[in-house]
Amino acid sequence: MTSFSLRKRLPDWPWALMVALFILGGGRGPHGPMIGALIQLGALIALAVVAAGVLLRGRSIALPPVLTALVLATMALFVIQLVPLPPTWWVALPGREPAVAALRLVDGQVGWRPLSLDPWQTWNALYALIPLVAVMVVMLYLPRAKWALIAKAMIAAALVSGVLALAQVVGVREAFLFNADDLVGSGVFANPNHQVDLMLAGLMLTGWIVSQEVGSIEVPSGVLKLVGRKRPGPLRVHPGWFVMAFFALMAGLTGSRAAIMLTPPAIALAISVAVRWERVQRLILFGLLLIIPVMLYLFYGRGAGIPGLGEEVGLTNELRLRALPDLWAAIQLYAPVGSGLGTFDMVFRRAESLALVGPTYLNHAHNDYIEILLETGWIGTALLVAGLGAILARGIWVSMRPAAGRTVSLQIVCVNLLVLVGIHSIIDYPLRTYAISTVCGFALAVLFRPSKSETAMSGSDR
Repeated sequence: MTSFSLRKRLPDWPWALMVALFILGGGRGPHGPMIGALIQLGALIALAVVAAGVLLRGRSIALPPVLTALVLATMALFVIQLVPLPPTWWVALPGREPAVAALRLVDGQVGWRPLSLDPWQTWNALYALIPLVAVMVVMLYLPRAKWALIAKAMIAAALVSGVLALAQVVGVREAFLFNADDLVGSGVFANPNHQVDLMLAGLMLTGWIVSQEVGSIEVPSGVLKLVGRKRPGPLRVHPGWFVMAFFALMAGLTGSRAAIMLTPPAIALAISVAVRWERVQRLILFGLLLIIPVMLYLFYGRGAGIPGLGEEVGLTNELRLRALPDLWAAIQLYAPVGSGLGTFDMVFRRAESLALVGPTYLNHAHNDYIEILLETGWIGTALLVAGLGAILARGIWVSMRPAAGRTVSLQIVCVNLLVLVGIHSIIDYPLRTYAISTVCGFALAVLFRPSKSETAMSGSDR
C-alpha cells in the first residue's frame, strides 16, 4: 500500500486539464450562471491546493512585486465599492438622486449603503476575477519546465473551439452551442468576436511550441526536389505549422472586423518565434501599438463616416458609435466615483436616449475602457492606466533584451497577446469571458515572472 505524504509531488496534468476546461466552458463568462459557478469553484480549489503546497509542503511561489501590487490594488477597489457608507456620505455621491428618492419613498430613509448602486453585481464582478487570479497563481507556482504543458492545454482547447467553429460554418446544427444562427464561426463563445482572440492566442502559442520541439513529419523527397532543396538528408517539419495555418484560417472565418487588423501581426509573430527570428519578434509589439490609432479612427473617428469605407466595415449605423453621447453623459453623471463594477446595464438604461431605444440594446459598452471609466470613476481608470503601463513597460524591456531564449521568447508572445486583447477591448469586451481571462492570466504570470537570468543571483529560479 502506498502512503500519502504532503511532501509528495502532485501530478501536473490536473493543472493543464483545469486550464483547458476553463477555456472550453468559459465562452459565455458570468452570463452562463451554472457553468460559471463551476469554473469559480474549480478556481477556488486550485487556489486552496496551491496554498496547501506553499504552507504545508514548503514549496516556493514566485510573487512578482508589480503583478502582486496590481492584484492587491484591484482588490482594494472592490473594497472601496462594497464597504457601506454613512447615509450623509452616500446621498452626497454624484448620480444617486433617483436612488435616494426611491429609498425614501419605500423605506422612509436611506441607511448605510455601499458606493456601488448594485452591490450584488459588484460581488459578481469580483467572483468573475477568481479564475483569472487562480490561473496566474498556478503559473507562478509551477516550475517553468511545465509552462509548455499548460500552453499545449490552451492550444488543445483552442483547437476544439476552432473545429466546432468550422462545423458551424459548414452548417452542422449540433455545433451551435447557444442556439443562435448568427453565431457562425464562434466556437465555444456566445460572441464570434471573442473567438478571434482565442484563435490568435492559439496561433502565437503554437509558434512558441514549434520553436521548442523537433519536427516529426518527414517531407517527401519529391516535394523537396520540387522546391529546389539541395541539402542532403530528410527534412522534418513540426505539425504545429499546420495548426498555425488552421488558427489563422479560423480567425478569418469568424467574420470579425477586428480579425482583419489583428491577424496579420499575430501571424508575423508566430512565424518569427517559430523560426527564431529574434529581431523580427521584438518589433511586433511596436507594430501592434500602431494599430491603436487606426482602430480608433475606423470605429470612432471620421473613418466611420467616410462614404464607402464606413459602409464596408459596417460602421455607418453602428449602435456603439451612436451610443457615445449617452455613454459620455452617463460617465459625467457618476464621475468621479463611478456607479459600481457590474452596474453598466442598469445605469446605462437610465441614461439611454429615446433615439437609441429599439429591439437591440447595449448590455456592455463594447469598449471596456469606457465601461470601466463609467463604473469605477477616476480611481479605477487610474488603476487601469497603471496596469497597462506596467504591461507595456515590462513588454518593451523583455523585447529589448540582448538574448531571447526559451523563457524570453514566450514572454514576448505573452505581452503581444495581452496587447492584442487590450486593443480588441477598444471595440469589445473579450476579457469578460472566462475563456479569454484564463489565457490572459497565463500571459500575465509568464510576462511578469522574472526570467532565469533575473533570478540567477537569488538562486530561487525553478
